[in-house]
Amino acid sequence: MKKLLLILSTVMVSCTKPALSHSVRVITFAMDENNNYVQPTNTVMYLNGTKCVCFSDTIYGYNTNPTFALDNINAGDELHVVSFINAGEPIQYKTIRVYVDNKIVFNVSNATNINQIVKLR
Repeated sequence: MKKLLLILSTVMVSCTKPALSHSVRVITFAMDENNNYVQPTNTVMYLNGTKCVCFSDTIYGYNTNPTFALDNINAGDELHVVSFINAGEPIQYKTIRVYVDNKIVFNVSNATNINQIVKLR
């Protein structure tokens, strides 16, 4: 009976341990002052402060650029999201959503300036 209990508890623990890597998906879109979708400008994202991970993805259309997916992300990784408006440029209201393993971990809507570090766990 003790052996069976030990085997059962080992199986339960091995099934519930956290994944070693994660899948990250980022969706970004922007609207102008007239509530029309426009291609986001001046938006960049860095993984762990150094690697730029801004990829355009035509699957979601021009109004969600940059939209991208990253696989094999470690739980301790960070995504630095920066978006701004230069003087004299049209105002854009941006929405950025970051998903880790299909769960939303960051959601900002109708923002003109963003400077946020998102923990990917």
